[in-house]
Amino acid sequence: MLPYGMDNNRKIYKLPTTYSCSTMKQFIEQLKHLGLNTYESKAYKTLLEMGTSTAYTVAKISGVPQGKIYPVLDDLQRKGALTIHAGTPKHYTPTSPDIYLEALLKLQEEKTVATPQVQRRGFWNLFAVITSSAFLDGLNPCAFAVLLFFISFLFTIKRTRATIWKMGLVYIGSIYLAYLLIGLGIAQTIIISGSPHLMAKIGAYGGAVFGGFLVGLCTFPCSGGIYVAIIGMVTTQRTALQGTGWMLWYNLIFVSPLLILLALAANPKSTQHLQKLERTQARHMKILLGAFMIALGAVILIFFT
Repeated sequence: MLPYGMDNNRKIYKLPTTYSCSTMKQFIEQLKHLGLNTYESKAYKTLLEMGTSTAYTVAKISGVPQGKIYPVLDDLQRKGALTIHAGTPKHYTPTSPDIYLEALLKLQEEKTVATPQVQRRGFWNLFAVITSSAFLDGLNPCAFAVLLFFISFLFTIKRTRATIWKMGLVYIGSIYLAYLLIGLGIAQTIIISGSPHLMAKIGAYGGAVFGGFLVGLCTFPCSGGIYVAIIGMVTTQRTALQGTGWMLWYNLIFVSPLLILLALAANPKSTQHLQKLERTQARHMKILLGAFMIALGAVILIFFT
C-alpha cells in the first residue's frame, strides 16, 4: 500500500542488480568523498534500492542506528538527497542518483577551485595575528625584570660577556620550552609566591635552565591571556602537525624581545639603563598588553569564528 498522499506514478531509483559488494562499497566511498558521512551514504544507498520508505525500514536495512536515523535523514533532505512526505509515519523518497551525484560533483569542483585562494588568505591572516600577538605577548615585564637582574648579577661577579650570552640564551631557551610545553598541554602553570629574582641569583647553567623554566611557568598567569586565545585558534588547524608548527613559531616570536634585550644588555651601562626603563615603563606596558588583548578578541570573533 502506498503512503497517504502519494500516487502510483512515483519513480523508484533502483541501483543496477549487477552491483557487487565491492561496487556498492565504492559507491558509498564516492558519496563520502563528495561530502556525505558514512550513515548518510548508507541511508541514501538504501533509499535508492527501496524507492520510498520509512525511517524505521531505512535504519533496519542500512544499519544506521535507530537513534540516529531521523537526524541523518533530515541532513540528507537539507543536502538535497531526498524528499520528505508528510504523514504518520513520514516517508522518504531519494533524489535521482544521476542528478544528485552531478550536483555533488559540481559543488566539489567549485570548492576545489576556491580552496587554494581561501587557504592562502587564511594562512596570511593567521600568520599576521599569531606573529603580532606573540611579539606583544613577549613584551612581558616579569621576564624582562628577571633577565636584567640576571645579567646585572653576572656582571657584578665579573663574568665574561661570552658567559653572559651563553647563560642568557639558556635562560631564554628554557622560557621557550616552558611556554611550548604549556601550549601543547604537557606542563601545567604554577604560581609560586616569593621573590621573582631568586633564580637570577644562581650564577650557573643549571640555575639558568631551572630559573628560565620556572619564570616561564610563573609568568604565564601574567601574559597567558593572549596565549590562550592563540591556542584556541591553533586547535582549529586541520592536522596536529600544522598546529604544532604554529605553536613553535608563536613561541619563537614570543622570546624574540628577550633576545633583543639580551643583545642590548651587552655591557653594564646598558643593563643599568634598561633596568631603570623597565621599572618606569612597566605600567604602560601592561596597559598596552591589555588593549591589545581586547583588540585580539575582536579580531578572533570577527574573522576566525
